[in-house]
Amino acid sequence: MKIYNSSGLDEDRVRQDAALFRSAPAFASVLRDYTSALADFRRDPRVVNKLISHETRFRVINHLLVVHAGKILAGGTGGVTYSEMLELCAQFPDIGLRVLKTMLPLSVLTGFVGVAFSPDDRRVKIYTPSAKLMAVAGARLVPVIVALQTLQPHVPRAALLRDDPMFALRALYRNGCFQREHRSLISDLSEFSVFAGGREGVGQIVYAVMLADMGAAPLPSRSALAKQFGLSKTQVWSVFAEGERLGYFVQAESGTPVATAKLRDQYAEWTALELAYCASVLTAA
Repeated sequence: MKIYNSSGLDEDRVRQDAALFRSAPAFASVLRDYTSALADFRRDPRVVNKLISHETRFRVINHLLVVHAGKILAGGTGGVTYSEMLELCAQFPDIGLRVLKTMLPLSVLTGFVGVAFSPDDRRVKIYTPSAKLMAVAGARLVPVIVALQTLQPHVPRAALLRDDPMFALRALYRNGCFQREHRSLISDLSEFSVFAGGREGVGQIVYAVMLADMGAAPLPSRSALAKQFGLSKTQVWSVFAEGERLGYFVQAESGTPVATAKLRDQYAEWTALELAYCASVLTAA
């Protein structure tokens, strides 16, 4: 089956847009609201949060969505074979065979992926994202589109998501392709990228700390954070310890972890770059 092809990503344009976003007068409020929406998305011990809890797991799910979307956009029926998943995951050395062999059956077991034998070869299994997984992927687009409505009001992305049934599929496909081809975009933030993507719970904890720093919500206790995000207390303590070691958190006199200037700067830069990247992904064509 032919895979849909799309135009490349202009990295210079993404970086320029990120700089424009961050310098925009509305960026502070966008950052607060976007962070709040992401925290809500990752709140509670939903199974999907376990499936995408860190970078390697997320990439397996992402690869499946990319190939599936590409086939649909090319006029096919979608679905992904194990060989196709293995070929994609091999491009990321940190995604080992064990991770792939764990994630595929786990995704099927939890109902996020369906599996059936190929009608052309009964030895081949076809893995297909379920409606439940597609709904989660679509829900993740909403905070991005809301943020971009403020930063780029001239682009009618909300209407495209509502009216164009292929809009979300194009976004999924382009996002995955761009991630594989343009890893240099995050090279200047490699330390933050490794911190945020390498340990379960880091993203959620960073959201909570930043919301407290921006005055949007008080920081819950470590026990409350664990309960809210489906983590163990040990995981929460480990995230704070690693963040302190890297200079992202310090403890106030009360013992409460607070954001450092380093975290404020890198989180804002990371978010601006993420939104600029998404602006290139979420296009009409």
